[in-house]
Amino acid sequence: MALATVADLVVIAGPQADAVRALRLLEMSSAVVERWCRRSFAFVADHPVTVHVTDGNLILPDGPVTAVGTVTGPGGTVYASTNYTWTPDGRVSHTWGTYEGYGHSLDTWVCGAYTVTYSHGYLAIPDDVILAVCQPVQRFLDNPSGFQSEAIGEAAFTYPTPGLGLTLSPVDKELLAPYRRQVTSMVVSR
Repeated sequence: MALATVADLVVIAGPQADAVRALRLLEMSSAVVERWCRRSFAFVADHPVTVHVTDGNLILPDGPVTAVGTVTGPGGTVYASTNYTWTPDGRVSHTWGTYEGYGHSLDTWVCGAYTVTYSHGYLAIPDDVILAVCQPVQRFLDNPSGFQSEAIGEAAFTYPTPGLGLTLSPVDKELLAPYRRQVTSMVVSR
């Protein structure tokens, strides 16, 4: 799915390509953007995922989170929405209360697997993401062969530009940095 439209590209780059070619280039550039950001931007409603407790919270894999529908814990316990809070960055925290079926009060989730049904993504793609999708397409349309020329005095040189194709420039990456999912690791010891 393209994160930008042909109309977005025309605003940025002008009417340089036919609609079919432009749409395919936007789809390809969108894939590059999503791969670099390590995330999908499309809106998904009622997406069920299985997560485990991390630092006392449930961490949802995709965002921004727009709604949490249900939380089902170990043993099939369904938690009322009054027993948890959630943030747009995907952190689901247990609130003080009694766990149904456990009979005692805790401020964190019980260890185990939880199934969370939630909605996430963007109904409207942010403008800076649209710009970061369109700019590589514009560069490609301006110079499809990927060659760069420069003249020094009477001599002219033409050479291929590194990163031929739909690649993200440092400026594109700066635009996308707030949307890039961070990758972390943990040491497991026995």
